[in-house]
This record gives sequence, C-alpha cells and structure tokens, in this order.
Amino acid sequence: KTNKKKKKKKGKPFEGLVHILNKETYNIFQYNKSFFCYKGLIGRIAPIIVHASIIQIFIGAIIGAFFGFGGQEFIPKGEIFHLQNIINSGKYSKTPNFINTRVNNFWIDYNESETVNQFYSDISILDTKGNELKRKIISVNNPLHYKDLTIYQSDWDISCLRVSRKNEKKLIQYQTKKVKIDETKNWLTKIKLKNNEYNLLLKNLNKEISIFDKDGNFIEKITEGKTFSDKEKNIFTLNEIVPSTGLDIKSDPGIPFVYFGFIFLILSTLLSFISFSKIWVFERSSNIYIGASSNRAKKTFESYFLKKVSESL
Repeated sequence: KTNKKKKKKKGKPFEGLVHILNKETYNIFQYNKSFFCYKGLIGRIAPIIVHASIIQIFIGAIIGAFFGFGGQEFIPKGEIFHLQNIINSGKYSKTPNFINTRVNNFWIDYNESETVNQFYSDISILDTKGNELKRKIISVNNPLHYKDLTIYQSDWDISCLRVSRKNEKKLIQYQTKKVKIDETKNWLTKIKLKNNEYNLLLKNLNKEISIFDKDGNFIEKITEGKTFSDKEKNIFTLNEIVPSTGLDIKSDPGIPFVYFGFIFLILSTLLSFISFSKIWVFERSSNIYIGASSNRAKKTFESYFLKKVSESL
C-alpha cells in the first residue's frame, strides 16, 4: 500500500491524473474533487471460481460413484446383445434396458510383421423395435457415445469356426480355444470326420488356417471359403471365421461436471495471477491526497504508481 501527499501546482494535477489513469484502462468513479479507480477485478474474483471449480469436480465424482456403472462384453460378429456382465455399479445406478446393441462387423489391421496395428468394430445402437438409433465404427481410443453411455473398444478374440460338411446344407460351429505358442496368441479347435480327427490352428484373422492330424503332423493350409479333403474323401468347407469383439461399456453421468470443473479450474487459476490494483485520490484545501494498493507484484506496482503520479504533476 502506497500513500502520497503533494502540494497543488500549476497544470491541474488532479485532472491530469484522472486522464492518465483513464488511458491505463482503469475503471474510474469520480465525485467532485475525489475519485476511486480499480483495474484487474477478475484477478480478485478468480480465486473464488477456483474453489467453486474444485467443489464442482467433487460433485461430479460423487454423481459418478452413485449413479454410474461399468461392464464388459465379448460379442461375436453379427450378434445383438444386452449389457449383462456388470463389473461395477453405483448404489443408485440403473442399466439401460430400453436399448440393444448389435455388432455389425469386426476386423483388424495388421502391420507387415503381422502384429496388430488397430482393430475395429462396427456398432449399432437399436431401440426395442430394432430401429437403428446410432451407428459408428469404433476403435481403441475412438469410442461410441450415446446419451450418457460410452462403448470402448478394448479387446478381441476368435469365437468359433463355421464349417459345412459334404452334402450337408447346415453350418456347424466349432468353438475355438485360445492357446499360447512361443508367447504368441493362437486359437485351436478340433473337427471329427468319421474316424478321423483334425486339429485346426489359427494365428490371426488373416483367414489362413493350418490343419494337423491327431498326431500333430502338418497337412496343409486353407482359407475362408476353401474346401479340405482327406485321403478317405471326407470333405468339409471352411465357411467363416467368426471373431468376437471385446467391449467396455460405461455410464458416468458425473463426467460433464468433472470436465467443466477442470476447464474452469485451469482458466480461473491462470486469471488469478492478474493483479487487482486500486487507487484513491481526493483534494482538500491546497493538498491532493493519493493512496493505492495491489494484491500482487507490489514492488512493481509501487514503481508504476509513483511514475504515473510524477507524470500528472
């Protein structure tokens, strides 16, 4: 806080100081031969917004804890599902039973080294009558949002093989089992053709399958749509490799409160560094009395204040 008393000189220092402070974007309130001015009021209000933002973040977290839920599902391509596998839920949370979800398609992009680059799911949100409400292709870090429901792409698997035998129109599904070979994921299933048994091994979704006999001897490789025939003329056709998509399904109604709370917290923290300065001036008899204060950078403000007073004299 700085106070200064000056004798009245020629050149009307009172009016000169008002003019100088007005150019410095001060808000000035004048009454007769006295006035009050201030600048940087937002720096005074910002700390209040900081505390309000922190409270808003806590409120959002509480809403999410009481009303949110999370679940995981592994769904084969082409299937419609309801959320059933709930991992965690709040005391007052409710799972949506008015919508269904359909996995229209699933595929994987591979690198040249046959490692997974990205995997995708074509997802549709349906109402109870089967009408499509929303559709989106999701991937890792690119979820689907519908109201307060969010569906994340998290994992994948190979569910089964669909095979047809010679002279049979119906498709037979053979469930696959995940196995590790040399620290890499593979999928294995068995097919019986009369007295013969064959092991089918998949390494990825590149549509190529290795066939082994029951003793583990390699026979050949086939792809989707191809037919295999053994020495006894037992024939089967590999119609489809059916993948499953792993989905994380979450609902957190408190998320908007938390996001907006953090935005306001960051902005108000930056604005709180703005100095709030005030200046009082009044004239009595032959003297001018001047006072000033600032909540930040007080040394800098004192130099600035004395400079402006000198300019007005």
